[in-house]
Amino acid sequence: MGTDPDDGCAATNAPNNEPLPDAWPVDNNDDRKAGLADILAYIPVYGQNVPPGPPRYDINEDGKIGLADILVFIPFFNLTC
Repeated sequence: MGTDPDDGCAATNAPNNEPLPDAWPVDNNDDRKAGLADILAYIPVYGQNVPPGPPRYDINEDGKIGLADILVFIPFFNLTC
């Protein structure tokens, strides 16, 4: 996975301003919330294999970015870190 499991939250709420790996796997835009914008971020990478697709979106670490990753995301929807 392209995130740091020991880092529970982005240091700031500015998008993508921190060194990799990112914190909290479901917070794709680093705003410290799991919301619609984070799910919409899957659209351009949906269906890609990892690699070459970004490991950031492969939450379940099965080597593919798809519905299974979004289903892992759902329990966190509308939560903050």
